[in-house]
Amino acid sequence: MLYKNPIKELKRYFNILLVGSVCFLLLNYFDLLSLLNLSFLKNRVYIFTVLVFSYTIWGRVCILKLNKTWLDFTVPLFYTILFFLFFPTTQIFDDSAIILKYMDNFARGYFYSYNPQDGPVYGISSFIHGVLSGFFAFTHLFSPLNSMLASNFIGLFIVGFVSLKILQYYIHENSFLFPAWILLMLSSEFLLMNSKQGLESPIHLAIVLTCFLSYLFEKEKMMWLFSVLAVISKTDALPIVFALSMLYIFKNRGLLNSHLWRTTALKRFLLYFILPLLVWIVFSIAVFGSPVPQSAYAKYYYHKSSSSHWFPYLESLFAGKNILILIALMLSILIFISFLVYKIVKKKYHDIASTFIYGISAFAYIMLYYFYNPEERMGWYYVVPSFLISLQMIVLVYEIGKNKFDGYPILTGIISFLVLSFVYLPHTEAMVERVNRTLSIVESERIAIGYWIKERSNPADTLLTGFGHIARNSNLYTIDYTGLNSKLATDLHLNLSKIVRLTAPRWIAADTLLDCKNGVHAQYELKKSFFNLAMMGKQTWRVYERTTPKISQYEIVIDSNMLTGSGKVVRQKGGLKFSGDSLVLSVIPVHTHVLQFVVGIIRKEMNINVNLQFTGKDNGKIIEENILLEKRRANSFVEGYTKECVVRVDKLFEVGRITITAIENGDRPVSIDLLDPILITRTDLRSIMKICNYR
Repeated sequence: MLYKNPIKELKRYFNILLVGSVCFLLLNYFDLLSLLNLSFLKNRVYIFTVLVFSYTIWGRVCILKLNKTWLDFTVPLFYTILFFLFFPTTQIFDDSAIILKYMDNFARGYFYSYNPQDGPVYGISSFIHGVLSGFFAFTHLFSPLNSMLASNFIGLFIVGFVSLKILQYYIHENSFLFPAWILLMLSSEFLLMNSKQGLESPIHLAIVLTCFLSYLFEKEKMMWLFSVLAVISKTDALPIVFALSMLYIFKNRGLLNSHLWRTTALKRFLLYFILPLLVWIVFSIAVFGSPVPQSAYAKYYYHKSSSSHWFPYLESLFAGKNILILIALMLSILIFISFLVYKIVKKKYHDIASTFIYGISAFAYIMLYYFYNPEERMGWYYVVPSFLISLQMIVLVYEIGKNKFDGYPILTGIISFLVLSFVYLPHTEAMVERVNRTLSIVESERIAIGYWIKERSNPADTLLTGFGHIARNSNLYTIDYTGLNSKLATDLHLNLSKIVRLTAPRWIAADTLLDCKNGVHAQYELKKSFFNLAMMGKQTWRVYERTTPKISQYEIVIDSNMLTGSGKVVRQKGGLKFSGDSLVLSVIPVHTHVLQFVVGIIRKEMNINVNLQFTGKDNGKIIEENILLEKRRANSFVEGYTKECVVRVDKLFEVGRITITAIENGDRPVSIDLLDPILITRTDLRSIMKICNYR
């Protein structure tokens, strides 16, 4: 039955929207948003939130009486469409580019192949995301990139739909249901930042949530089947499946004495869980050689965590930029434990098996990473637990005060909207801006490196690298030295010198200098350096090309103890940054002559002239080089922030000191920032041990 007068309600609703829009425009016009510290309201994320929130109100008032199922379907669909229209993204993550390389090969007709010549490799850790995206690419329904985003779109829609159904299990008052649902969908920054990146996070979370939905509504067959799909999707779902299984037994503990129930439950478990799991294991062994993803295998056995934190998985949550998440996590744990103890004291065990399942599962998931502890801790590692924690908190808050919420529906909606506007969205906006800026600089540079290699290579060349954008955009046969996508690398225990000797790649692209001690350096020359990552406190990208001369090129790092004068040195993760008005680098005598001096220079807000003077060991001969360093160009993420400075030195001239100064406007001295300076020499193999010992 239709609402009594939907047209009247619509008019009233749109009148409110009209007045609100006029007020918003006036505030924006007079810049009162910034004055009132409400500048985040200008952000597309906020506009997107308002639209979704408004649609849920409109749907509840105008069409809920007509068809509740329609509202349940259209709200998450509307959310997903708006998310893909409004949520700002500039570049995809480097790990997404790895999947994109697989999609390129799917489009060419090769199943799950990093390199078509190698055959299938289980490098995309989420098999279901890989197959779904691969289907779109193989059939050419979408481009390789849009094939990944299509999987993201489907996954995000299912996440929205299933989470709404889960909340309906607990919440029957729509005035709280939809605000709570929007709060859930927008409160996890990890889900927001990874839902439009081509990664597996949306579809994997959708499958995991369907396991919970099946559990709540006692659909055992569906629960076991989606539990298998969750494990196949990503092996990190194993602890969640285990937790749900234990809760399922606990929930039905009163039926354990029934022979009929045990027989029926066992048959369902064997038929819908064990049998599909066995089929998957046989298939994965036949196709990939193992049911364990190549990426997980490499990380567990060969990627050791360098963190000194007692639980590295939690380390990023204690960072200052995530203080809001940390506070929410601490409050969640406190409320969770308190309410759980209350239920145990009251002997309401049935509530434990339904109300606390998300927190228990999140804890089980996080504990897995205490044992499986890779060095990298990317944002997509936290999508599942952060979403489950948010879901758990909403369920607990409603259970604790549901009588009050149901009694004040309008107030509940207003409070939920205010929490979104003034607590989550400013944090989310800052996160989106920070991540997008970082991605623009970092990933644009990686893409540029790939194209730089492509322009100078032949199709038959091979590339050794560990990064997705470089591998994909070079369009070359690639050996992944991280082992995530190359079985050869793990077979050789990620020993770089063995990999190089066995494969002899034409190109090597890495975020470090090659080490002469392991023999990798022989017959490779440094061709190009990229310094944007170093500007951000990390490593410098280096590209090497294989050459045939008998003598080889080696790099000598300018260390911090070589700096004299008024400058200062900042030791970064991947190297050094030298800053000052006048930098004097006193080079310790070496056993060979200098061929080149290579350094990165951070651009300023204005043009400056950089002067480099090279003095011999005997304070004699001087080579002078003047370089115009153009001002920073924010719209050029590759060359607009840093500049590679290469000065060629007479090979018969041994450098004893390098003096670097900079001026602007003709004569005014200005401070300059140098990144990872190195000296390049050419020497015979007899001298290499002396250079290595010098290092």
